[in-house]
Amino acid sequence: MGRQPQWAARLSDADWQHLTALRLFHAVQPELALLEVALPRVDGFGILRQVRQAGENPVIMLAACMDDIDRLVDLQMGTDASVIHPFPTPV
Repeated sequence: MGRQPQWAARLSDADWQHLTALRLFHAVQPELALLEVALPRVDGFGILRQVRQAGENPVIMLAACMDDIDRLVDLQMGTDASVIHPFPTPV
């Protein structure tokens, strides 16, 4: 049988602590991380910087808005992809 994926716990904004999240990330070593740019107390790029120091796990950044400059910075910092949300829905 194939290797089963490992899933990290989702932390809500109310109990978000970036150090706790980083410890969890390092303990679980997820195959893919989704990281919000706008986080309370620390920005997602700060978390990304710390994640990148520890390894090369794929990271997808989520952002409410992002222009071309933001996307370029995003990629230069080591993001594998970025997604703008909320996703547009057809009416």
